[in-house]
Amino acid sequence: MNAAIDTDNSTAVSVEAAKKWTMVSTPEQKKSGLYSADDVINAYLAGKKKGFDEHKQILLEKFSSNLSIAQAKGSELFEFLSSMNIKIFHLFLKPSSITNFSILCVVGQDDFLSEKISEAYEKTIEEKKKVRSGTFGMEFSFMPDGNINSKKIASDGYIFKYGKK
Repeated sequence: MNAAIDTDNSTAVSVEAAKKWTMVSTPEQKKSGLYSADDVINAYLAGKKKGFDEHKQILLEKFSSNLSIAQAKGSELFEFLSSMNIKIFHLFLKPSSITNFSILCVVGQDDFLSEKISEAYEKTIEEKKKVRSGTFGMEFSFMPDGNINSKKIASDGYIFKYGKK
């Protein structure tokens, strides 16, 4: 065995060496309810990982559910605006968080400047209040059509687009 220890690398070597060792618990210790510190730490880490995995799954399921609701509300908005003969160029959806979503609706310049857009705003305000809960919320925005750059819109977080691909 080499007695010389590299002091610059001794911590890294010590950590690596320690990983190779485990505490031996006898069946008698486990029967008596006495566990080594390693057993307790390993149980804690296993429980922590299980809890994290369960939490992650719950968040994914909630996000998926909320995304479906937001997409449905976007479709309803599209149908509502179409029924008002408002020309819709684009409808974008942005997940702001697991619980909050934003819809950006790009309409014709003439429709944006007309009184019809006021009715659309009122409808979206109603809808926003109706769907608001502790785990879901939506925002709606309108803008007139022009030189819309979809890549810049996507870079702002609007990663879903309604309609044909």
